[in-house]
Amino acid sequence: MVNPSRSRLASVVAFGFLGCGWLLSGWLLLRAFSLGMGRVALSSALANAPCSGCDEVLASSSSWLLRFPIAGWGFVYFAVLAYLVSVRALWSNRAAMLLAAIGSGVSLVLSTSLIATGPPMCVLCLLVHACSLTVLAALYFLTTSEMLPNGPKPLFFPRFRATMMIIAVLLGGALQGA
Repeated sequence: MVNPSRSRLASVVAFGFLGCGWLLSGWLLLRAFSLGMGRVALSSALANAPCSGCDEVLASSSSWLLRFPIAGWGFVYFAVLAYLVSVRALWSNRAAMLLAAIGSGVSLVLSTSLIATGPPMCVLCLLVHACSLTVLAALYFLTTSEMLPNGPKPLFFPRFRATMMIIAVLLGGALQGA
């Protein structure tokens, strides 16, 4: 059966961290574009970076993927996840969990490379990756609290679901690593 309070709490946590990740990604995207314009500030909010390593990390070639800032990909990622979760259908929650698992694998690889290279380090980037991992955990709890209409099906066993989630995280990490 559905545990309404658990499902509601998982939804609130998911939407809260989706919003946080989306806003941080948007700020980092604007900052990356302002750096690309010869440090022309787009607004007073972008005048100073909140951490010492933000500008250096955002200006590096490793912060771009397919000629677009990684922050922009994060912005789109969080928006698509928010849409899928807002649909509130069984298929959309499962698709959101799969996408979040792949995105979490990417976040783990990016966080590891950011930490492993040492200073400078962008704290906002690490917060975005933490939001991605938290969203994955919230979506996992959201999908495990869903009611199955005609009893359990083999695809929905918790161990199988956890295994598929781990495979998706590894897939996302492998894609980013490549």
